[in-house]
Amino acid sequence: NKDSQILAHAKKTRLPQAILLSTGVALFIAGLQSKIVLLAIGLVSFGLILSIPNFNKLMPRDIWRAKRGLSAILACRMLATAAFLSIDSFVPLAADRIHGASATVQGFVIIGAALSWSVGSALSTRRAHIPVARSATTGFALILIGIFAVAPVLSPSWPLLATFFSWCIGGLGMGILFVPTSVAATAYADDGNEGQIGGQIHLADSLGFALMGGIGGATVAISDRTDWPLSHALGTNFLIAAVLATLGILASRGVAQRV
Repeated sequence: NKDSQILAHAKKTRLPQAILLSTGVALFIAGLQSKIVLLAIGLVSFGLILSIPNFNKLMPRDIWRAKRGLSAILACRMLATAAFLSIDSFVPLAADRIHGASATVQGFVIIGAALSWSVGSALSTRRAHIPVARSATTGFALILIGIFAVAPVLSPSWPLLATFFSWCIGGLGMGILFVPTSVAATAYADDGNEGQIGGQIHLADSLGFALMGGIGGATVAISDRTDWPLSHALGTNFLIAAVLATLGILASRGVAQRV
């Protein structure tokens, strides 16, 4: 029928946009980590030119302003995944190169966050009556606390066991935030476009992880190529994470269940 034809056309239209967006993000990340300045500028610029217009076509129009509703939910998901990865991916590196820890200890330091994430998810599932905006705000606040609590890992004298418990706070925040925002986002799906909403949630999560993985990796690469201390590079990543979590607290005011 006509509705299915329109839906099929929309899916075909989004596929090239998704390919262009992923290509642009890849070029942007490659540019950030390039040793050649002119090549880096070119790749970053071309990556942004490709990424931003296609991102705008694939996501709600008002996501940049975190407008109340689905836009705010997706903005929060992107900010949360980016902030979390800024810590979770680079704490093991700090354990390795600042503390000289073994591979087993490096993994142990962040495994607590995965466990506390599960605990947070269970808690939020049992407390479904709590407004989703409050869950999002609480989640971001815990992530922010966890970021500050884990920052001393950049000192070689700081005990890694303390870092294990500190980052559990951030994992708990992710768990409290993740489930309610997933449920709230899917509630905005109308008949026939459930896949589109699910794709937007996945895209927000993936971009948050990918962009901060690239940006964080770039700071480490600069440290490796220059006299910039690794602790300062990682500290920059932690600072970015704190800024993202703070923006998440502000954006969470627009998170709302569909009525």
